[in-house]
Amino acid sequence: MLLVSAAGAEVDVLLSPVLGITGISFLWLFLKLDTITSRTRMFPNRIFDLNDPVGAGLLMVFAASAATMSFMVYGAFLLDVLHAVNPLTAGYILAMESVAWGVAAIVFSHVPQSLEKWLIRTGVAVITAGVLGLALCMRSDELWMILPWPVCQGAGFGMMWGFVVRRFVAEVPEQVQASSALPTTQQIGFAVGAAACGVVANVTGFADGVSADAAQRVAFWVFAVFVPLMLFANAAAWKFTGQVYAVPRDV
Repeated sequence: MLLVSAAGAEVDVLLSPVLGITGISFLWLFLKLDTITSRTRMFPNRIFDLNDPVGAGLLMVFAASAATMSFMVYGAFLLDVLHAVNPLTAGYILAMESVAWGVAAIVFSHVPQSLEKWLIRTGVAVITAGVLGLALCMRSDELWMILPWPVCQGAGFGMMWGFVVRRFVAEVPEQVQASSALPTTQQIGFAVGAAACGVVANVTGFADGVSADAAQRVAFWVFAVFVPLMLFANAAAWKFTGQVYAVPRDV
């Protein structure tokens, strides 16, 4: 995480790519070493296999978590620079994402198992709409055009998260690894996403100082660059939910 963050702290044509690639390589090495450590590993097997439900589920969670960090990291700042929103109001707007997550989780908590796969797929699609909407609307002159998209990000997670956990635990035979793999993967995704969006922000304008013109560029790219990652998350969601499973009694 430190290496990826350092890649964006001081943008250099040669050094920044090396630091970013090295950081991702260390993360990959950690995951490879974890798979061969039978007694103390943190993750279940098959975490790299998109064609396996376990691997697809973890890749989906990682991608969606990383792709949605830009608003948490830069949302309040961009609202201030581009829309003169005071810090308290900006905080309320950021909190809308968390509130939407909680409300959606409650609303969809009693959905039958037969509909779970569609809620997971729909949830990831709604998150994708949120990321794309922020890319297109953060620079808008109308503040109300921004507000629905963080709600989409939160609601997408809320409608699917409980069912992702239940399906994942049902698919993984290693119960200890299953219980910790999803939140760990989510936190790694948040960390990578936060570091990566810092790199994007500096590369697209903030490295030369904060200005209205730089903020206009950053307000698009800091979200748009993660849209392909969300498309990958959608593909992983369909793989993850592509087969019928039986929920264990203790889930």
